[in-house]
Amino acid sequence: MGIGLSGKSVIVTGAATGVGLAIAQRFAEAGAKVTMVDADEDLLESEAAAINESEPEGEAQTFHGSVEEKLCMTNLIATAIGSYDSIDVLVNANRMLYSAKPLESEAEKFEAILSENVIANFRLSRMVALRMMEIEEASDFETLPDRAIINLSSIQARRAVPELLAYSVSCAALDQLTRTMAGTLAPNGIRVNAIAVGGIPGQSMENALPGVDDISESMEKIIPLGRLGETRDAANAALFLASPAASF
Repeated sequence: MGIGLSGKSVIVTGAATGVGLAIAQRFAEAGAKVTMVDADEDLLESEAAAINESEPEGEAQTFHGSVEEKLCMTNLIATAIGSYDSIDVLVNANRMLYSAKPLESEAEKFEAILSENVIANFRLSRMVALRMMEIEEASDFETLPDRAIINLSSIQARRAVPELLAYSVSCAALDQLTRTMAGTLAPNGIRVNAIAVGGIPGQSMENALPGVDDISESMEKIIPLGRLGETRDAANAALFLASPAASF
C-alpha cells in the first residue's frame, strides 16, 4: 500500500495558516479532495485558490466558520459530503495557544483553550465518525473502508512549561481522547491517531511567548537533530497516518 490519498475526501480544520495549511496542501498534492476550514475567510479563500491552481491531482474547497459551534459542524459535514460524497479523513488541526504564569491564568481563558483544543475536537470527531459509519452501512463494501481521524497535539502534553499550563493540559487531554477514541472506533475501521508537534516555530507560538526574544534560536538548541522543524514535516506525518500505508 502506498502513501497516497487519490480521490479521498478530507476535512482539515485550522487550514488557513501554519501546520493546518501545510497539511491541506500536502494532502491535495497526494490527490485528496480537501475541505479547508477556518475562521479567517479571506486568507482561507486565497490559500484554497492557490491549491486549486497548482495541484491538478487534488482539489480544495473552503468552509468558513468556527468548529466550536454545533450548527457550524453540522453544516461543515453536510458540505463535505455534498461535494465529495463521503468523509474519509478528518484532521483536527485547529489549536489555541495561551501563555500566562500558572497563578495568573484567567479561568475564562483556561476554559476557552480547553473548549477549543479538546471539546470542539471531540464533538467534531464524534459527528464525523458517526457519519463515516452511516455511509459505511449504506454501502456495499465487502471489507471495512479505510478511514482516519488525526488530532494535532504537542510535545507540551508531556512537558511542564509553566507559562503554557493551559495549553499543556489541553494537549494531554487530547492525547487521552485520542487513545480512547482509537479503541472505540477501531472495530469500525476508523483509525485515530495524534501527532505530537514539536520544534516548529510559528506566529501562534511567538504570540503565546512574547517574552522570548528569539524563540527559534531557543528551540533549536534543545533539538537533537540540530534544526527546527517545518510545517511540511508535520504534514508528511499526517499524510502517512491518513494513508493506507498506516492501516495498522
